[in-house]
Amino acid sequence: MVKELDGLMSMSLPVHELGPNMLRIKGLIKIDEAFQKNFERFQSLSNREKEVLKFVALGLTNKEIADKLLVSEHTIRTHRNKIFTKLDIHHMREAIHIAEVFELI
Repeated sequence: MVKELDGLMSMSLPVHELGPNMLRIKGLIKIDEAFQKNFERFQSLSNREKEVLKFVALGLTNKEIADKLLVSEHTIRTHRNKIFTKLDIHHMREAIHIAEVFELI
């Protein structure tokens, strides 16, 4: 059944009809929840911090990022610390997840 109300559309299906798409739907819901939870934090990052986050999530070392951006490794460490603080994250996997959610990688 499909309903439309004030520009919003709602659709209901019996769960058993979703079959193999259920995992994909659950994944999209998790991405949406992460997006909403982290939107303001992500917006607080400067453009340079977003750029550094992208390279960190891609697995580049501080030296590789510094060479790419023509800055010192110390500057990259400072950016990384600010990124982790602003996003309130503590592990690299969290940084990678946020970079994926906000389509940096």
